Amino acid sequence: MKNLVYTLGPVLIVEDDPDLLEILADIVKSLKLEVITARNGIEAYILLQNNKVSMIIADIVMPLCGGISLLIKARKANISAPFVFITGYQDRERLIEAVRLGAMDFLIKHIDVPIFQAMVQRVFEISKREAYKSDLLRFLSLKIHQQTNQDIQNIERQINSLRATGIS
Repeated sequence: MKNLVYTLGPVLIVEDDPDLLEILADIVKSLKLEVITARNGIEAYILLQNNKVSMIIADIVMPLCGGISLLIKARKANISAPFVFITGYQDRERLIEAVRLGAMDFLIKHIDVPIFQAMVQRVFEISKREAYKSDLLRFLSLKIHQQTNQDIQNIERQINSLRATGIS
């Protein structure tokens, strides 16, 4: 299927602590992944409207718009990228809500770098498989549509040929 090409967007990291945001971005970049960043959910949502991302790593508690609100807005806008949450709070209620709303994973701050890297790689591989499946379905749908149009044209030619010979 030489016509099938799928691409994954960057990893979006959303964190209100600028130092932690830079550290997380550097760790993800060390995995050879492209990164875009936002300092709150509002900035992130604006980025999501203009960028297809492979995954979203977001702090749960941020000023203006937290991670859970971002997840809700993203899903309402049909943005299906996997969410991973980072929180400094061991607030079970928020973590349960995040998982219930579709978060794929979460980490408690002070982040263990090897665990964070493994989680990012795992979620990225899942995102890659989902992107491939989605693009494959689009490709197959297009091929079926093209074949159906060819079949219809062939049938119309046969009908016209029969009409030309006087058979109706």
